[in-house]
Amino acid sequence: MAKGKHPGGRPKKLTEGAEIQAKIDTYFAECAAREEMPTITGLALALDVSPETLRVAALDGREFSATIKKAKARVVAAWEQALVKGSSGAIFWLKNCARWRDKQEIDHTHRIEDFLKQLASEDDD
Repeated sequence: MAKGKHPGGRPKKLTEGAEIQAKIDTYFAECAAREEMPTITGLALALDVSPETLRVAALDGREFSATIKKAKARVVAAWEQALVKGSSGAIFWLKNCARWRDKQEIDHTHRIEDFLKQLASEDDD
């Protein structure tokens, strides 16, 4: 009997949703036991993939991409909680890894017509 052609490439490491969730739960439990902050890189290492692979897996719509997104959200939530404790390192982590930004948003909603009317009424006084 002839064998089918190999599809090529390396087999994917992230294939089973339940197995991935078990590794994620183990990672967070180990972080808690060691009193360490979880990280995206640490999560990737626990899943035996690169951080880039983890990022792509969260975005590519596989059946377990929601699991990856939720795990990444747990990492960000842990760093957000560190802010409550006054950790300045958490601020830098959130800015660099979770896309937090220091910015002010100024809403300019005045219409030029209103401004011109106001100027005209001041000239009349």
